[in-house]
Amino acid sequence: MDNVHEIKKNGDDDDCTKIMLISNKGGCYEVDRKTFLQASSYFQALVNSGMRDAHSKKLTFECLSDACLEEVSRFLSKLKDNDNRLEDLAKDIRPLMHIESGLEVSFYLQITFMIDMYRNYVLKNLNKSTFIRILELADMYCWPEVTDNAFNFIFDNLQNIMKKSEMLKLTSDDMLRLVKSDLVNVPSEYELFKLVVEWILVDVPRRKWTEELLNKINFNLMTIIEKQEGYNILSELQLNVQPRGCDSNHSRTVGTLFAFGEPTTIKRKRKNQLFHTLSVYDFFKASNDKNKTTTAAKFKNGGVVAPLHYYKHYKSCVADNRLYIAGGYLTNSFRIYKKRTFVYDPVSREWSQVSDMHVGRVKFYFGAVDGILYAVAGFSSNPTRSVEKFVPCENRWYELAPLPTAAHNLAGTVCNSKIYVCGGRNNVSWSLDLLWQYDPIRNKWYKKSPMLTARFDHVMTSIGNKVFVVGGIICHADDVESIRYEEAMDMEAYDCLTDQWTSVLQLKRCIINFPSITINNSLYTFDDYSYRHCKKINYIDVQKLNLSKYLDDDDANKNLNGIVGDWSSTDKENISPRDDVDNVGEDGYNIEDDIETIDENLRDYFDSIDYMDSEGRFIDLHNTNPVGDDKDDHGTDENEDSNSEDGEEFDFNEINQESKDYQIYRYKTKNSHGFHCVGILNFPTNVQDNN
Repeated sequence: MDNVHEIKKNGDDDDCTKIMLISNKGGCYEVDRKTFLQASSYFQALVNSGMRDAHSKKLTFECLSDACLEEVSRFLSKLKDNDNRLEDLAKDIRPLMHIESGLEVSFYLQITFMIDMYRNYVLKNLNKSTFIRILELADMYCWPEVTDNAFNFIFDNLQNIMKKSEMLKLTSDDMLRLVKSDLVNVPSEYELFKLVVEWILVDVPRRKWTEELLNKINFNLMTIIEKQEGYNILSELQLNVQPRGCDSNHSRTVGTLFAFGEPTTIKRKRKNQLFHTLSVYDFFKASNDKNKTTTAAKFKNGGVVAPLHYYKHYKSCVADNRLYIAGGYLTNSFRIYKKRTFVYDPVSREWSQVSDMHVGRVKFYFGAVDGILYAVAGFSSNPTRSVEKFVPCENRWYELAPLPTAAHNLAGTVCNSKIYVCGGRNNVSWSLDLLWQYDPIRNKWYKKSPMLTARFDHVMTSIGNKVFVVGGIICHADDVESIRYEEAMDMEAYDCLTDQWTSVLQLKRCIINFPSITINNSLYTFDDYSYRHCKKINYIDVQKLNLSKYLDDDDANKNLNGIVGDWSSTDKENISPRDDVDNVGEDGYNIEDDIETIDENLRDYFDSIDYMDSEGRFIDLHNTNPVGDDKDDHGTDENEDSNSEDGEEFDFNEINQESKDYQIYRYKTKNSHGFHCVGILNFPTNVQDNN
């Protein structure tokens, strides 16, 4: 305020305490001259210039309206009175039309504090009716922070505002920013596609943006029917572009995250688990909120009952926006490995049974490629090599080329329309390091470079051309008497192009066959305590591993969205003949030739062994409850109900902030045994509202 001090020293304004501001319509607004001088850089420059108008009792502004001068008069009067009234002024919620007048005059007269105050007014007015105009104001006054806030509002509320006519007023730059973003709150990719098409059709000049916009739409996040409808729309409207279909590893925060555990037992009576649901957008935003300004995300009771009253250790997979559950065994004293397959339709909200698998199995890989489901290997009285696929439109399972090596407790993923499975164990090897690639087109398995560490019960995912193997269990044994199990506390990355493995990360906590999803280059694993036969817990830990730093530039632009049955790509690879392995298995291996080297209890280790952690301490995984106890095998009291009728909610809080690349979150629950099944479905809007 040196200029103000200089004016006071010279005594130039001692004889003039008021000044009249005159609008372009002749309206007069009297303000305190001293306050005006202190606040306005424009007036300060005028006074210091020595011009005659600087000492006049009237100033006429040919470019400012009555509304503008009324706003500045209001502001200066409260600025003059005291700070308390100024605080009240800052708390006001001004109508947008008055705000625009205030902005115009504050920028013209260069009143910085008024600009800041009215910018806050703008943000307070951000709603479904004003967001377009606020974007225009942000562009007019070069306010990137207001633009960011407006887009955050759009991303938060897109599913509620995408059908409003205001969305069609977005500029081409705004639409590009929208479709490029992975963080949008929209029920499905198909809805975003329809919005883009509608925006293009508003005006002929917009057609030049067709290719650039539609190439950002991920057709592989749509169902088969939605894809076909999308292609039909483009054809009918003569939009001359063939969407290339982003790699299916690319994901957007569309859909609803669901989770449920295995059935619990109360006095030997099985009780089903309810679905718990949370929008993918809310889940991802809460887990990536660096400033901790987001309200804690909450899983809510979805009201949908999971099937399989008596089954355990079944596998799940999402394909074409339907959840499939297959395999498992009955929970009685005799192990009966089931062939049954169930499907859940989020549109009808109904479960139905489809054709049975040829081989009943547990501990197998269950995934999907282009809407076709694949069941690979597993355990069925003995480790099996059996591989089969399910074609939903035919309701039929087909037997395929068997896995060259029998294995159970293996893991798998889909990368570039190829299935990759690795690890596991069988009657010959305590744990396996083998990696196999399956080509669905050729119906052949190809042997790839083995993992750095043999393991089983691990988690796999893929992004771009990279496959990641996380956690699991390592078996150390020379014979049956010297078996020792250790948690694998690392992650390995496999490059599909170079056929090489690299050790990339050390885990803070174990990950043992946990259900997982991969969203926007991050892997999320959800604790499943059922494998430990532990008593009920009041929390579920979620580990987030940011995989971006381990990706090449091409990989970083791709992303995976799905559960164990990963979304797949339509791209095809050329396979070198040197990798071809005969379908009958390596070295003539046949499961009937296996030599029994472990007894029944060890083969069924999942229910009967102790594990050892990375520091050599044993973790008791036994079921310690005696038969006939009033508590179930997880310690649930007879009168306790894990499925609250009111809907159990899970508070989402971060418990580890050591690294932005590796974070651990905790869901606090009233009564839980962990999640056995986690995935993403696109529920209709009315179903989401009900949930």
